[in-house]
Amino acid sequence: MRKQLLSFFTIAWVTLLISAFGISCGGDDSSDGDTGKGGSEQVFTGSVTNLTASSASISCNYTSGKSASSLQLGVMYSTERSVVDNRQGVLCLSSNISGNAYTVELANLQSNTIYYYRAFMISGGNTYYGSVNSFTTSLGGLVNTGDATNITYKSATISSSFRNSAILSYESLGVQYSESKEGFESGYYNWVTTSEITSGNTFTVSLKNLSEQTTYYYRAYVKDYKTTYYGDIKNFTTPKNTINYYGHEYVDLGLPSGTKWATMNVGATTSEESGDYYAWGETTTKTSYTKDNYKWKGLTTDELESRGVVKKVSNSDYTLTANYDVATLKWGSVWRMPTYSEINELEKYTKITATTQNGVNGFLLTSTVNKKTIFFPGAWYWNENGIRSNSDFYRCTCWSSSLNNYYDEYSIALWIDNGSSYGMKNISYTGAERYYGSPVRPVTSY
Repeated sequence: MRKQLLSFFTIAWVTLLISAFGISCGGDDSSDGDTGKGGSEQVFTGSVTNLTASSASISCNYTSGKSASSLQLGVMYSTERSVVDNRQGVLCLSSNISGNAYTVELANLQSNTIYYYRAFMISGGNTYYGSVNSFTTSLGGLVNTGDATNITYKSATISSSFRNSAILSYESLGVQYSESKEGFESGYYNWVTTSEITSGNTFTVSLKNLSEQTTYYYRAYVKDYKTTYYGDIKNFTTPKNTINYYGHEYVDLGLPSGTKWATMNVGATTSEESGDYYAWGETTTKTSYTKDNYKWKGLTTDELESRGVVKKVSNSDYTLTANYDVATLKWGSVWRMPTYSEINELEKYTKITATTQNGVNGFLLTSTVNKKTIFFPGAWYWNENGIRSNSDFYRCTCWSSSLNNYYDEYSIALWIDNGSSYGMKNISYTGAERYYGSPVRPVTSY
């Protein structure tokens, strides 16, 4: 916030200039408070907030028939009452005006010192004053704001302390935090209180439900029955919302089932890479993908179940077992291939946009729940004719773990393209022939 500091010589110069033109200085204090004379032109001295050892915020009000841009609004202050009574001292003009209220930030104050202050308003050649109030800055180092630790994308721990030889009792203590320093000045901040004291003067709070990749400003405070004391303002930044399981990350799209989707395909090192290709139910890659070299060629659902390749999960639904789920085998037990219902959920709760990311054509899926995104590269599938491609449009395919209920030789696949007759949608009811080689995008329910 821009501050303009003027010495008492400046106010004397303004008074001299006014006298030279024969203009009286209106708005002297009335006997019963800060309702200065001058009709509709009045200014009211406000209270002090955010008081520390070296700074203070003062909120004041005014009434005027003129626009705020034509007024000079501020506070004059001094360590001597007589100076302020005589309309001298240091002037601090405000640039933070909202409606009929304004805030002034005083800085570089002395600790443990009484300051006297009053509001003023210069309007149309007249100067109006509010009543004289006072505040006392706190002792320096009375409250020590600790560093943030255990920082995750949604939480942090802060241990702070206070000088218990000076603060003998307290009403409450804790941490205030905001996404901006200005939040402390405007009153837009959150706070967490605690009654847990360790070692006589240390207290710890946990900040929860934070946002990812966000910088938070915070300060410790201790409130006794008269005054609130603050520590220095510090900050920390939460990381991206990704969890690393066995070296792999996911994005939480806020889906109702709680399913999290991996940021890349099996065998890929970035989100843009296609990764490895697998026939459905196979766990190794091949140089060609044909009906003849498919491991489970010609087997019925019952035969696949009897061999332990699939398991029955409902009257008509079957999914791969962990021994034949390539996501589980390659990435670890917390990962697996998505099911038919999870692909439908992904389609239902995301908006699909054809795009290019780092030079790779693909699809950006944006959650309609929390606006987080996940990218799928335009990776086609392999069959006996080699890898499929088309210069007119591109397609994303990824296997699910679910068998197709209508065609014995098919399994469900995530299927998105930017120009076929299907349009940009997930094809989850016909799937693809199981011998096709296709990428795999794992999910986790952890």
